Amino acid sequence: MSGETIDSTEVVNLPTRVLLVKDSILGQDIRLVESTGLQGRYCALSHCWGSPDTRPLSVVITRGLGVDYLWIDALCIVQDDRDEWLRKAEVMGSVYEKATLMISASEPSKGPLGNRAWALQERYLSRRKVFFMPGGMSWACKTVTLNERFVEEEPGVDYNSWLMLLQEYSSTQLTIPSDRLPAIQGIAAVLQKPQGGRYFYGVWEADLLEQLLWIFQFDTRYDTKGRRTSPNTVVELGENQVSRP
Repeated sequence: MSGETIDSTEVVNLPTRVLLVKDSILGQDIRLVESTGLQGRYCALSHCWGSPDTRPLSVVITRGLGVDYLWIDALCIVQDDRDEWLRKAEVMGSVYEKATLMISASEPSKGPLGNRAWALQERYLSRRKVFFMPGGMSWACKTVTLNERFVEEEPGVDYNSWLMLLQEYSSTQLTIPSDRLPAIQGIAAVLQKPQGGRYFYGVWEADLLEQLLWIFQFDTRYDTKGRRTSPNTVVELGENQVSRP
């Protein structure tokens, strides 16, 4: 897990589809392949749809590290197959958790990617992360965050608090509002084993009473047409910052 020394021989079961980026005698072609039980090392890209294309950079970094495979959600999941997308969304957290490295070409807590709901899950679950930003580069794992001058920086998420995680998550944005619950499902799935309890729509059964207590940071109880809104849980709020009372 994060914080451990990186083993250059570490291999895992590859996601269903990955991009083979390894140089060959035929050149530097990139191929989408079905893993069919293959094991290996892969990097995963965290990106924001509609932003500048960071995929070429992720290929260069992956090759530079000597890693053969790269996973990019937009290319490795059939986007117009809703059934497949829902199946993959349930296990997407493990894709980032098992990656050798998560590559992000944006500042981790600022800008479009920092405000993206899916990106929070990707940052939370990835064991090792590198961020390429206008002002420089930084490295992070679950124990430390360092910039390129090896100066330690403040972590963006409290990994030990589900409630603090929800507070940050409630302010993030989604292109598709119905993705609000799937975009945090990966974290819940990973935490379910150590928690040992049942998870329902953003809250854990063991702490149900405490986790149902929340308040709006700002008064957003009415939509743009003046109609009263009433989300059921913190996770369903979406783009409305909340906090504990």
